[in-house]
Amino acid sequence: MMKNSKIAFDLDGVVYDFVRPFDKFMKNNGFPLKDETKYNIEKRYNIARKEGFEKLDDYGKTRPFLTIPLYERAKMEMERLVKHYELYIITHRDWSKFGIEDTIKRVKNDELPVDRENIIFAKNKGDWAKKLDVCLFYEDSMENANDILNKSNSLVAIINTPYNKGNADRIVRIDW
Repeated sequence: MMKNSKIAFDLDGVVYDFVRPFDKFMKNNGFPLKDETKYNIEKRYNIARKEGFEKLDDYGKTRPFLTIPLYERAKMEMERLVKHYELYIITHRDWSKFGIEDTIKRVKNDELPVDRENIIFAKNKGDWAKKLDVCLFYEDSMENANDILNKSNSLVAIINTPYNKGNADRIVRIDW
C-alpha cells in the first residue's frame, strides 16, 4: 500500500443512502416502487423517461444531499483507507441545481477524509478512473462499474444491492 495510490468512491448508494429516500419521495408523489431490481427510473417506477427525470429534478430541489443518511461503515472504510491511499470522490451529483454546493457542505460536515480538490463531479467515471489511475473504485451501479472496468485498470468494489446483480472480472461485492 502506497500513499500515492488512489481509491475513488461514488457517493449515492455507496457513502450515502440515496435510494430509500428517493423511493419514499416517489411513492409520496404517486409513483410507488415497481421493481427494486432495476436501476433506471422508468423501469424502477414504471413511468415514462421524461416524467422520471422531471421527478428526479423535483427531488433535487428538495436538497436531499444535505439530509440523506450516511452509511457509517462507508465512512469508517474511508477513514481506514486514507492512512495508506489518496482518496477521491467521483459523483454525478452535478445533475442537481444544488448538487455541487450541497455535496461539498455535506462532505465537510460529515468529516469525510477527502480533500476538496479530490471531489470530482462527472458522469464519465471510467474516464476519470483511467485519468487518475485509480486502483480501486467503490460503486453501486453495474453500468458505471462496467464503464470503469472497460476504461481503466481499476478494480471495482460494488455495494450489493438488488439493482446491480451480475458479475465481472475485477469486481468484488461488499456489504456495508
